[in-house]
Amino acid sequence: MRLAILRTGQTNAAIRASFPDYPDLYENLLNNGASRIKGAFSFRYFAVFNGEMPADPDEFDGYIITGSAAGEIYSKRLTVQFVNKIREEKKFENLDMLKSQIQKDITTAKNLLK
Repeated sequence: MRLAILRTGQTNAAIRASFPDYPDLYENLLNNGASRIKGAFSFRYFAVFNGEMPADPDEFDGYIITGSAAGEIYSKRLTVQFVNKIREEKKFENLDMLKSQIQKDITTAKNLLK
């Protein structure tokens, strides 16, 4: 699954040496912390706070918006609309079945948003 991480801010300089930056936190959580789906995600970072944005929104399967209390997003209005539930929760017997279902879910979500 291709994910874009939209960085609306940076980790505070005072804690940066001790803690990872926001994109690294999410990448570690999804690729390392969730061992059932290890390696199932690829990431590209965009420094939204510097004006960097994806050229084509359809290039990615999903977006993660990061930031802090002093980040760019807090002075903006963000509207998220629930469109449809894709499916019920499901337990998978193995990683290949999970990866296959993720691809099906991506296709379903894209068709719902057309």
